[in-house]
Amino acid sequence: MNNNYSMDQVDGISVIRLSRNLNLDEVLELVDQVAKAGVSDRRLWDVTEYFKFTTEEVVKIATRGRQHWHTAARVAYLAADDVSFGLLRMLEVFRDEQEAMSWLKEWAG
Repeated sequence: MNNNYSMDQVDGISVIRLSRNLNLDEVLELVDQVAKAGVSDRRLWDVTEYFKFTTEEVVKIATRGRQHWHTAARVAYLAADDVSFGLLRMLEVFRDEQEAMSWLKEWAG
């Protein structure tokens, strides 16, 4: 891990929080690092303050994730602003962390 993100385990959920704005290459590297860390099949990516990507970049990030995680998983994203929230709608996105955690916990896998 480095100062770009933090990762914790909370009730069987891997919570990954960005610590600063990252460019696309840094986010792709972050996905690689998180995959190597052996995270849960329930993941919460908190990008509330630091997600500034285009639709094409979001697709590249999602594609990189699918390259690492081939089995069933439940993944949620937290986003604060309307643009990020809208772009992430192709994924599972929330504005409230407790709501996202509840959604992740209810999944039977």
